[in-house]
Formats: sequence, C-alpha cells, structure tokens
Amino acid sequence: MKISKELGLLKFKLFNDGVNIDESTLAHLNSNAYRVPSIVRTGASYGIEAIVNSTLHVNIPINKQSSIHISESFDSLVTDGNSIGTVEILKRPISVVLKKHDLVIQDVGKICFDRLGITLYTGCCFKEESKGCIFCGIDRTTSFQACHLMNAKDISFVLNAAFSDLNCQQIRHVLLSGGVLPGEEYGAFVFAEAARIIKSLHPQMSIYAMLPPPMNDSALQMLIDSGIDEIGLNIEIMHEDYRKRLIPGKERIGLKRYFSALEYLSNRLPKFGARSILMGGIEPIQSTLRGVEELCKRGVMPIISHYRSTGAGLPSFIKDAETMFELWQEAVYIAEKHGMIVGPVCIPCQNNVIALPSGDSYRYY
Repeated sequence: MKISKELGLLKFKLFNDGVNIDESTLAHLNSNAYRVPSIVRTGASYGIEAIVNSTLHVNIPINKQSSIHISESFDSLVTDGNSIGTVEILKRPISVVLKKHDLVIQDVGKICFDRLGITLYTGCCFKEESKGCIFCGIDRTTSFQACHLMNAKDISFVLNAAFSDLNCQQIRHVLLSGGVLPGEEYGAFVFAEAARIIKSLHPQMSIYAMLPPPMNDSALQMLIDSGIDEIGLNIEIMHEDYRKRLIPGKERIGLKRYFSALEYLSNRLPKFGARSILMGGIEPIQSTLRGVEELCKRGVMPIISHYRSTGAGLPSFIKDAETMFELWQEAVYIAEKHGMIVGPVCIPCQNNVIALPSGDSYRYY
C-alpha cells in the first residue's frame, strides 16, 4: 500500500488538532453505540475511532477549539464548509465483563477490529507504589480499585465469552496486557499461562504480550516457549531527565535492562516480533529518534505512540501536522537503514500511533 503525503498529513492533523463535536452530536453517537472518548490507561487513545478516506484507522481526539467538524450526515470531515475527507465512525468495541463474588469488573476483555485485548491485571504495582507513569490514567478507571489479577479460570472465561457467547469469530489476534503486575518477573508466569491456554484452544492465534522486562532472561524464554508471537517491552521515553520525572517505575528498571532484554527477544523471535513503544511528543523529538535508532540497530521494531494530554497538563513537543510528518519520515529513514519498519505491522492498530501503512510489511491479521 502506498499512502500519499496529503493523506498522511490529514491523519496527523487530526491527531494534532482533533475534531470539534458539540454535546448533542456526542450524545447522538453515544446513544447509537458509537465509540466515544472514555478514560484510558494512557493519553494515546482518548478519542473517536474512525476510518478516514476508507484507508487510515485514526483515533481522533475531541477539541472544542478545532476548525474541523463532522458533517451532519456523519460521513465527512469538514473545515469552513468544505470537505477535507470522508470518515466512517466505528461502533463501540464489544466488551467482556467478569463477575467475581461481589465484584463486577468491566472491560477485562475487549474486541476492537479483529483483536481481542485481555487485561490480565486491572491494577498497576507502579501506581500502587506511587511510581506510575505520570501520563497514565489507569488509576482513574473503575476497574483499578478492584486490582484483580486473572487466574486460569478467569482467562478461560474471557476467551469463551469472546469466541462463543459474543459470537465473535472474526478475532485474528490477541493482546495480553494490563497494569504492571507485581514481582520481579512482572507477571511473566501469568502471561505464559494465558498464552498456553489460548494456544491450546486456538493454535493458530497470534498473541502479542506487553510487559516490563523481567529481571531474568529465563522468564523471556518462558514467554517465547509458551507460544507468544510478539513481545513488547515499552521504553516510552529515552531522555534521562524525563524518564526520572515521568516514568519513575520504569526508570528504576533502567534502559540497560530494557535494551538487553529486547536484544534477547530480537535474536529469538521472528522479524518484527520484538518491539517497543516510544511516546512521540512527550520528550524532545531528537530523543525519540535516538530511541528509534537504538531499537532498530538491535533488530527491535519501534512503535511511536502519539502522546496527547488527558489532564496531566504535560505539553507536547509536536506542535503541528508537518512536524509530526517529519518525525515519521525521519523514523522511517532510520528504520530502513537497519532493515526495519516503524510499527505496528497491524494496520488497524495504527489508529493511535505515528505511523502510516505505506509498504508491503503492513497487513491485516
């Protein structure tokens, strides 16, 4: 697929400027089961889910100061009365609710596009120790108070509900994530158990797991042996000062361990299987590009998530669509030098990242 600069700039303009939606339109979308903003774990996905020009999946933030509006027919993006692109607003993802004794835990499983996301831990040990990522809003979710850690029975229930009870046979891949699990292995054993259950029921299912790097490489090998196909150890920030201030829990682990663990994975997983997210805009752009270089030279696929504030009040270093496009271009240039791409590979999963599916490596699962 080849994406024009004009279309790429439109996606990044939507990221940067958002869309101006009044309360009545928002209420209409909500009452008709469309995806509307809700509290999310990071300032990366707080917006309207849409497909723009029938090509790009975009999570569009709401901004009452934006000059961009949605047409009355809900099928066009409009500025000053002129259409700047078509838009298909997507329906709310299908969600699985887990009931545990007197607890009702929302969104432990969520089907969005063709991916099932499973939240293995609704809490976060870093947040519980007051060392959580400053830009993360997991502690503002209703499920956080339960701090529920899934067991094998819970995982099997979510899978059964997603594949059978909700009649969703379109699931093509699974994301295992959550808040940071307690312990020096950060829940690696739980991730591995979940993967084994999934593979026993659906052997061809692709599994992506995101967690901090366990202390020992043996835990990484256990994750690989369990059948996990893609593993993300998310560095998020490269600049030392910003790491100390904004992600104290991850900084305690240290970049050295992140890079050694990612290198271990890149030598043992298929190409693009080892990956790491960087938060584009939350630190100086050159620091993010340095992160792209450090990841790519180790055979790790970089993913540049678009940082947007959800109340933390942290300004972005990306001021406009052109700057974002240039960041993407430079990241692509660095990646190509090392035979890599700017991820993710999954086209719908690019909805909240600074990436364009321009090339043969990007696909639907």
